[in-house]
Amino acid sequence: MKKIYLLAISIISFQAINAQITNYATIPYATGFESGTLDNNWYTTSSSQDGRIQIWNSTSLIWSGDTAKAHTDSLWLGMDNSPGGSYVTNEAWIGLDLLGETQVRFTFWWAEWNDETEPQDGIYISDDGGTSFTKVLDLNGASYTDLQWYYFDLNLDSLNTVHGLNFTATYVIKLQQYDNYYFAGGNDGFLFDDINVESTIVSNISEQDEVKVKVFPNPTADFVNISLSKSNNNYSYQLYSIDGQLIEENNSINENSIKLNLSDYNAGVYFVNLYSNGEMIHSHKLFKQ
Repeated sequence: MKKIYLLAISIISFQAINAQITNYATIPYATGFESGTLDNNWYTTSSSQDGRIQIWNSTSLIWSGDTAKAHTDSLWLGMDNSPGGSYVTNEAWIGLDLLGETQVRFTFWWAEWNDETEPQDGIYISDDGGTSFTKVLDLNGASYTDLQWYYFDLNLDSLNTVHGLNFTATYVIKLQQYDNYYFAGGNDGFLFDDINVESTIVSNISEQDEVKVKVFPNPTADFVNISLSKSNNNYSYQLYSIDGQLIEENNSINENSIKLNLSDYNAGVYFVNLYSNGEMIHSHKLFKQ
């Protein structure tokens, strides 16, 4: 669909098409694209030179009174086709070393901008470095509200079982978009932000010594309460931003409750790792409103 409107665009960076993946990230892995470039665990490709897979700024795209904004902070990964007119397939691959891992989850935020539903759109998985892919999730653009962010949480263990895949050292998750026009005027495109891959295996202590954890409220605008089922375990915690930066820690907690104050932090996604006597017992994703 091609429409003529007043258009304001300022691209901050273009992520050029790369060579095949040469590096596979271990987990936990997270990115909110705030560095402005894709790290070397990514590979991007398009079926045409008109296909664009690049990082955009929240102020870059304005069309008919709408602005494409990041889910958190200011940058997001976008896929579209410029100048448009013919269909292209855009792909962004994440290389992961998941050999020996279990209970792995892949979470991300996604939005679309007037993108039609195409059968090629979605999330794909490969356990052989991208030689072959299996589609595991449809991203049906016509079923969603334009420029509204949606959260997806995929259990990779379950998907592997259903599709006959395995965790390998060359595991790939592919984000894919198929369409024929561009952001802000064309008007087609996918937006991705706050991507995270982590294992929910968090305890190396014996079952009889297992500490049960409750985290509430989540999401929150200010405080998060963490309740632990056992006392006197010499607890500690570390709080990380979505990009993996350590922003807060406490290495000496002798009570079975922790109260985190997130009121001074920006809205977005954070991770808190809990430790007992130096061993990790729990990792939890926090949503700050």
